[in-house]
Amino acid sequence: MKSIFTKKLSIILLFFVTILIISCVTSQPSKPNDISKNFTNSNNSEIFLDSSQSEVKTKRPNTTTSKIISKEDLTKLYWSENKVELNPKYSSRTESLDNIFNPDALGQIVLVFDRSEWNKHLDYCDLNINHEESVVAKGFYFTKDNKEWFFKDIGFRIRGNTSRRRPQKGNGMNKNDYVQAHFSLDFEEWLTDEQEDAGIEKKLADCMKGLILKRFKDDGTYSREIYGYNLFRQNGIWIAPRAAYTRLIIQIQDDLDLDKDGNTTEFESIDYGIYGMIEEIKKQFLKERTSKEGGGYLSSNKGNLWKCLFKGGSGTDFVLSHIDSMGEEYSKPIKNKKGKIIDFSVRSYSYDYKGDNEFFEGENQIKGFMYELNNLPDCTDGKNDEEDKLVIKNFYTQRMAGDLFLRTYAINVILGMWDDYWINKNNFYFYFDKDGKAYFIPYDYDNVLGVSHLGIDAGRQNPLEWGSLDSRNRPLIQKILQVPEFMDLYRRYLIQYSSEESFFDDDKSIEQIKKWHKMIEPFINSSNLIYRDTTNEFIDKPASWGDTYKPYTLYTEGKFNYFTIRQETIKNFAK
Repeated sequence: MKSIFTKKLSIILLFFVTILIISCVTSQPSKPNDISKNFTNSNNSEIFLDSSQSEVKTKRPNTTTSKIISKEDLTKLYWSENKVELNPKYSSRTESLDNIFNPDALGQIVLVFDRSEWNKHLDYCDLNINHEESVVAKGFYFTKDNKEWFFKDIGFRIRGNTSRRRPQKGNGMNKNDYVQAHFSLDFEEWLTDEQEDAGIEKKLADCMKGLILKRFKDDGTYSREIYGYNLFRQNGIWIAPRAAYTRLIIQIQDDLDLDKDGNTTEFESIDYGIYGMIEEIKKQFLKERTSKEGGGYLSSNKGNLWKCLFKGGSGTDFVLSHIDSMGEEYSKPIKNKKGKIIDFSVRSYSYDYKGDNEFFEGENQIKGFMYELNNLPDCTDGKNDEEDKLVIKNFYTQRMAGDLFLRTYAINVILGMWDDYWINKNNFYFYFDKDGKAYFIPYDYDNVLGVSHLGIDAGRQNPLEWGSLDSRNRPLIQKILQVPEFMDLYRRYLIQYSSEESFFDDDKSIEQIKKWHKMIEPFINSSNLIYRDTTNEFIDKPASWGDTYKPYTLYTEGKFNYFTIRQETIKNFAK
């Protein structure tokens, strides 16, 4: 008891000492960091942001789509040919991820379940749709780039914030009563103690512990999220997740008599259609983005990671006085006296800690960061403005990857992402590297490219005033744009990333989406599925709830084409 008390007392004292130090730092302007690259605006004012660690230029590899799996092939996929696990390697983590997530080539995933295990997952959904309890998918088979991956016994569950649902309406066989849902895969969920003691790892291409599979909810264009994440990557924003297309097939084997080789002889094969396959933001995600691995400029993957969502209350606005939901998300089964799961105790937070360190360490760090952020001076009040600008400049140079943040946010606003930090206090990760520098990670881009909501006209909204400019309610973005030189830099990035020479150009974007459509069109209509908030055909308009201002189109040219309108809007406001 004494040691626990002493530990807690030390943590409390450490927090107050941190706040005291931060208060001293913010009370006096600090000097510019000598290693930062200097930019100048039209007035030759110096801007201290380190752009040398903002971009990682990459080209899409020549990934190929593997042979499409036929119904005949499905009957021999599991056990008969895949008794040995397969995990082909590339020369580096970055090369493997670039090929696996190349959006110009279609992947194919087959998940195999025993009927009893599939039904167990349905039961979990019935008990509590917000559960995070995994069941065993006894086979995972993935093909792309003429390579094959095969794992036994992986974790499988539904996922999502407000979009979770049961992936089957009933429990009958051959009822064609399946519906698309978001899924999460964990390749190491069911590693045995013996395997872990032996140092055995199960990571896709040796670099990915898990995988996110998302249906194209409310997106009849089948392109918004894939386009959004790839626009970041095409422009060298290395901190953004990768995303690509995959076909998904689920095999459910009935618990019947086994043949002489121990295989079940009856199974149902469900074509789950086309999914977005998205890189999971966890420890391996961060590791590939270290300077050592070559995918980015992080110094380590052992810092403190936060998932920031609007879970009610004040959301995630980074105002210290508004924190009413911070913790570590959990989902614990509740069992009866016989050991049967009868419910789940689920707790989620707006600021959800995802790091491997002690929660109190991460909590003290993010609160200290917010204290410093919220106490940055106002450099527009006519009192010591030049000194105040210097304080703000140094914060975004030394405490944040400021230039990368501005570049990321310029693309975010070009995409029309209203369900974000600036407007809805939602949908981003925040990572504190081991060297103390903070990184903003974009996340969840299914409602972009012309989807309008919360009073925002996604196409014609002023990109310089995407949300409020009142520095008291979204200080992370508002404080940096309060500095005229940084606002000029933000304008420059808006123009750069939306010009006729950019990847966002309307002609190029229309051509890209049509190219993807040609690749996935044979697989978007499945006779096994009931389509609810997804479609079995391409429809070029937002969902009805998201066309508040205009029925924006993506691959149809004309006066409502989002790319054309957004380019014109940015040119008018950011010039």
